[in-house]
Amino acid sequence: MRITGPVPGYSIKYATHVTADPSGRTITVPGRSYLLITLRPAQAHTDSGSAKTARLTQAAGLLARVALYGVDQPDIQAGLAAWDAGLNEQALSHLLDAVRGAEDVELRDRLRAAIVGMFAELGEHHPLTARFRKRLAQALY
Repeated sequence: MRITGPVPGYSIKYATHVTADPSGRTITVPGRSYLLITLRPAQAHTDSGSAKTARLTQAAGLLARVALYGVDQPDIQAGLAAWDAGLNEQALSHLLDAVRGAEDVELRDRLRAAIVGMFAELGEHHPLTARFRKRLAQALY
């Protein structure tokens, strides 16, 4: 995760299941071990009142990526490895191919969240964000 500005406090621990925040509804994800990453303070707005949605989108994207590490599909694993190596265009291409091939609705949603989180990390005006946002929309709809 790339964070601009002061780094918030955080905690990381193992969890027995994954839940949707704030509903608490259990979410089915592959694997048997999960990491719960909590950022504090969780603040959706700056002191001046502007939204910090990019940070929230980044955090949601990170959580989606963590869940995707347990999915044994070549495009997903290649995309995550490329992102971790800083090969952003290659990463987005692989993950977009995974979206196109995903039949499972929950997997498609995790892929979408991971990619949108990557867009937030790159920034709204980054050329890859502009190019791949359109491709993601076409793949999903």
